[in-house]
Amino acid sequence: MTVLGTLRTVSTLPRAAVAPERLPGPRGGARRPFRQPPPPARRQLPTIRIRIGGRGPYLLATVFATLYAVDSVRRYLEFRTESWDLALFTEAVKQYAHLHAPIVDARAPGFDLLGEHFHPILALLAPFFAIDPSPITLLVAQALLFAASIVPVTSLARENLGSRSGYVVGAAYGMSFGIVQAVDFDFHELAFAAPLIALALQALLRDQSKLLIVACIGLLCTKEEFGVTVVMPLGIAWLLRDRANWRRRLPLPAAGLGASVLQILWLIPALNPNHVYGFLTNAGATGSAGNDENAGQLFTDLGGKLHLLFLLGLVTAFTALLSPLVLLAIPDLLMRFASSNTFYWGTLYHYNSVLMPILFIASIDALARRHYGHHHYRRRFKLIAVPAIALAALSMQSAYGLPQAFSQQQYAPSPPHIQALRNAIHEIPAGATVESSISTLAPLAAKADAFWLGNTSVDPAPEYIVYDTRTAAEPLTPSQMVQLAETWHPLAVYDLISSEDGVDVLRMP
Repeated sequence: MTVLGTLRTVSTLPRAAVAPERLPGPRGGARRPFRQPPPPARRQLPTIRIRIGGRGPYLLATVFATLYAVDSVRRYLEFRTESWDLALFTEAVKQYAHLHAPIVDARAPGFDLLGEHFHPILALLAPFFAIDPSPITLLVAQALLFAASIVPVTSLARENLGSRSGYVVGAAYGMSFGIVQAVDFDFHELAFAAPLIALALQALLRDQSKLLIVACIGLLCTKEEFGVTVVMPLGIAWLLRDRANWRRRLPLPAAGLGASVLQILWLIPALNPNHVYGFLTNAGATGSAGNDENAGQLFTDLGGKLHLLFLLGLVTAFTALLSPLVLLAIPDLLMRFASSNTFYWGTLYHYNSVLMPILFIASIDALARRHYGHHHYRRRFKLIAVPAIALAALSMQSAYGLPQAFSQQQYAPSPPHIQALRNAIHEIPAGATVESSISTLAPLAAKADAFWLGNTSVDPAPEYIVYDTRTAAEPLTPSQMVQLAETWHPLAVYDLISSEDGVDVLRMP
């Protein structure tokens, strides 16, 4: 066939029969088929996605740590200290920072604070106090410790309930009245207990033996009764989770019982000047701490105790009652209800902070359990329970929560009085001996050897006396204050060196 005949044959073939990629281009190369241009994409607003992941519990804890610290420091700067606890622990940590025994003269002259409660864990704050020797260091540390307990609670909630529900439960825990009231009251060693209990329960549910044991050791160094009220119940629960290895797990509850017995019956009395444990009584007699503790006290003021039990149930919308872990709260409640101290079953101060991790992790355990039947019903139960927990937390804020903590208190000193208290503290040189009322006791304990005015047996007499006459039953004139000071210390003579807005500073010449 001639070349011309070949071209004619090709030209008569249908276009579809010719491969598009073989069509000759204008320059002899292969020509690609024509393609329609894609339609223009719709313009969308930019979206910002923040992936928090495992950092979420830490971010939540950071938010609450900031709120806790602001509340505590604000109260301190406004001289709204309610008791001598902050001064006692400031003096104890100061002694640890100087590698001394925790001799706290504010409690009583020459008093070793380990002779009242066993809390050597406070020594962990000594390096930070050495950097910034101020009661604010203790208050910020307390805020961080309570906020740190949010991390294990939120992490467990996210693992078992989902991310959103986990953050709701974690936030409800951070707003719970037991934590907020503890933060809003000076400083206490129970700040260490909250994160340690939360970590111990997390380790229990995850079967992390080493973490559980380390947390329990920390609890044994936090307070003397924790061996019986916390460590021993935790050890029993750990043992029951694996009864086949009960011999390996039995030493933990035994160590809890033994540690409390050793500390209460031997170690604390050995360090106490009266060689007693002031919170334990014999045959119902009143102890040196002013508490009458016996089984008969369990049935006194049943209305107040039932009110506390109701609030403890309400804080988790009563879901904690569906988990056996809630039984871990019973030893602490029994110990408190057996005392004559009415504050032990109230809602104020730090006493309920120990129960908050137990109740919330018990609630998480209850919501995650599989004995509620079909998956559909378990999911529906969670969808109802988590909002109920959030609603319960919000409903308690006006009376016990953060808004109440940040509100202006009626007993807050006026700005001129606050300035007068600051000037009085500035008058006292570092290292001096000073006797003070509660309002200035903590800041003075940070820089001087401070005594409380309630202990009038100070011998030798202190070099300085700082007295806030606003706290007296009757207002005193400066001359009356000098006479009163010389009545307290008959062998001493004092001169008035400053008097401002009811704050008198006396000095021994």
